[in-house]
Amino acid sequence: MKIFGGFSVSDSENHTKAYCGLGVGYQLMPNLSLDAAADFSKWAFDTDSGNARLLSLGVTLSF
Repeated sequence: MKIFGGFSVSDSENHTKAYCGLGVGYQLMPNLSLDAAADFSKWAFDTDSGNARLLSLGVTLSF
């Protein structure tokens, strides 16, 4: 698997699929921020295939 600039590509015996993601953060205080991200990809295994989606929310506390 190779990762470059927020995108990764994986090779398999069948085909290559792209992976795309986007994340944002909002600083509430100097040491506290809210984070959100969305990642999207397609998958295939034998005769099955579909879309993969990951949505995440987070809080970052720095000290």
